[in-house]
Amino acid sequence: MAEVYVIKLDEAMKMQVPLLSALTGLRKDKALRYLQEEDQIRSAVGTLLIRKFVGDGITYVHAKGKPYIVGARSFNLSHAGNYIGIAVDDHEVGFDVDCIERCEVEIARAAFTDEEAAEVHDKESFCLAWTRKEAIAKCQGDGLREPRKYGVTPQSDGTFLYRSEVYHASSLIRDGHIFCIASKDGPVSLEPVLLQPKDLID
Repeated sequence: MAEVYVIKLDEAMKMQVPLLSALTGLRKDKALRYLQEEDQIRSAVGTLLIRKFVGDGITYVHAKGKPYIVGARSFNLSHAGNYIGIAVDDHEVGFDVDCIERCEVEIARAAFTDEEAAEVHDKESFCLAWTRKEAIAKCQGDGLREPRKYGVTPQSDGTFLYRSEVYHASSLIRDGHIFCIASKDGPVSLEPVLLQPKDLID
């Protein structure tokens, strides 16, 4: 069963020093390479979420681009606006979060197929369609390399067809953000668990 854990960026920013201090070696170097402090904390929180809920092994990248840890559960990170989150499952999982206010409806024609774009009428419908498409593409493993070429098509049974494969997806609107989780294994529920930054270093 999929699990989703999220951290609020504004809360994590209050604990910059202990969060960065919890990293070592290359993982700390990676976080500190970012110029903006918010990006450093997003990187640190992502690393610590993986450590807490997946494991502390070496992170590899599949040929298609999806990260994994040998012998560990499938996971997927995402961040946008005030949230940083991870989805974890025994089966392949895709996860995305986006901030509704930051979605740009005017780029719908560049981000979606004509059929998908026809369903976009405002920021919320754009964000809902985008996070679903992103989560499904991340579950598939290849990411959104050609968003205009491949569309997500809703099916009558509530599933979604993407690149000739069937996916289950669940979305949730909370605090001005839309969260979406996707799986090929079966129906998924989305109940993000809100953590405090200290939970990552205790």
